[in-house]
Amino acid sequence: PYIFERMINMFNEKTNAIAVKINNTYKPDMTDFQLYDTCRTAWDIDKEKRSILKYVVAVCNGEIIDIFKVSAWVDAGTTLNTINTEDKIVSAETRSEFVGKFAEDEIRDKYKGTQLTDYAEKSYGNFVYMNVNKN
Repeated sequence: PYIFERMINMFNEKTNAIAVKINNTYKPDMTDFQLYDTCRTAWDIDKEKRSILKYVVAVCNGEIIDIFKVSAWVDAGTTLNTINTEDKIVSAETRSEFVGKFAEDEIRDKYKGTQLTDYAEKSYGNFVYMNVNKN
């Protein structure tokens, strides 16, 4: 399986995004809503840090599939989604999910279809912190 190439804890003043690895759940024929729901829950993110994360980057096998703009972070399992059923609700004590929409076209056009390693720090986990910008 693909392993991100830099350390997960590279969190600094430029960090405004988190890339989430969806290798096991992504399907090329997913609808936009299915992709959104797959990416938005349930991540083990430090609740102090999540407030500065304005974007979530969906990554499959190192390729950036799409980018979402975060409207709010909430505890996992507190909003309606199609992924978690009643018997699979994730504990809100340690996990987070976001509510949002697709990022601005300039950002999506810049990142979609590119390799995460062009922009992000190394990680061996399911997510990596990064900086997303329009430039």
